[in-house]
Amino acid sequence: MLNRQLRRIAPAHALLLIGVSAVATFAGLLLASGVGGDPVPAASERPGPVVATVRATANGIEMTGIPQPTATTAVPARPAPPRARVAAPPAPAGEPASLSRAAGQMIVSGVLGTTADGALLRRIREGRVGGVILMGENIRTVAQVQSLVRELKAAARAGSNPPLMVMTDQEGGTVKRFRTAGPTLSARAMGTSGAPDAVAREQGAQTGRDLVERGVNVDLAPVADVASSAANFLGSRTFADRASVVARSACGFAAGLGASRVGAAFKHFPGLGRASAVNTDSAPVSISATLGALARDWATYRRCGARPGAMVMVSNASYPALTGNVPAVLSPRTYETLRGLGVRGPVITDSLGAGGLRQHTEVAVKAAAAGADLLLYTSSRTPVETHRQLLAAVDSGALSEERVRAAARVITTYKRTIHP
Repeated sequence: MLNRQLRRIAPAHALLLIGVSAVATFAGLLLASGVGGDPVPAASERPGPVVATVRATANGIEMTGIPQPTATTAVPARPAPPRARVAAPPAPAGEPASLSRAAGQMIVSGVLGTTADGALLRRIREGRVGGVILMGENIRTVAQVQSLVRELKAAARAGSNPPLMVMTDQEGGTVKRFRTAGPTLSARAMGTSGAPDAVAREQGAQTGRDLVERGVNVDLAPVADVASSAANFLGSRTFADRASVVARSACGFAAGLGASRVGAAFKHFPGLGRASAVNTDSAPVSISATLGALARDWATYRRCGARPGAMVMVSNASYPALTGNVPAVLSPRTYETLRGLGVRGPVITDSLGAGGLRQHTEVAVKAAAAGADLLLYTSSRTPVETHRQLLAAVDSGALSEERVRAAARVITTYKRTIHP
């Protein structure tokens, strides 16, 4: 009876069923072609069910868990519309917008005489110099230094640049540019006191107050080298011959400086405590210590190298175990090692005009490419050419623009942590 009913229904609805089938087929083609929805990937691109087993069957080995292509016929997907070009985001607030000004942030220049030199003021205003260093020849009285620094900082503001770094070497003892400012003790006297960390902190605090009074916001101190030789040229500039005492003293001194928002520069990584009587300021120096011996002297960098207001100065000596015959300041291994120790602030070179680098050319470009953020010169003339060299190196591909901009970002971020 059922069969007879079906035979009666079929002629009446045949056309309707055919119509429904046609509509469904047409809709499927529309979806497959991407009309009215997202494109459907071709069969070879669509994963099948994911099953994670392998088993033996009567017909052989059956593997599941591997995406399998489906049997659906592939239909070419509609091409996606071209992506709109997105403009590069603006530079973060405070970061130089132009490459020229970014390169300028990397340059620390010496100062000519005891008054503001017009040429230097112009370079600062134009953003071709981001910091200066004051040496003994620039210092006569507190009032004279205050006047000099005011003009230098005003030039940076007039050009809408980040605040100017004003540096000096105020270690204490034999290296003390301001004779009437702290510290009153040498590093060795601090380190051999009964409480090296507390004494060094107090000495650093006094030094920071005195430097702020003179307009200085970065002290290229303390020395973090561990004296391992009686013949070492650093003498009383080192706190001790034990890394733990050096770390306590150096970190205490830096903390004292930081109380007045004066930056500290730990120096001279990877270490000059194992050098002989020859100073890198006058001649090339090679230190043949093993990597393990060098690493034992890095307690200061591990302990406080990542603190706000901390930067690190890199040595001009070469270290065969770490950098081969290349001076540390020109070797990428040096900067990679420092970052591995947790150092996040700017890394500054020792003086690029020193005798220890006399055998090398284009030292500023090589140091910047290796990872240096700040390029230090005690002369006011050489930085003029250095700025041109950096820009030319970017044009030639010897130095990447991103390396320059990354250095400028580190520097401008750091400047927000110190006294303006």
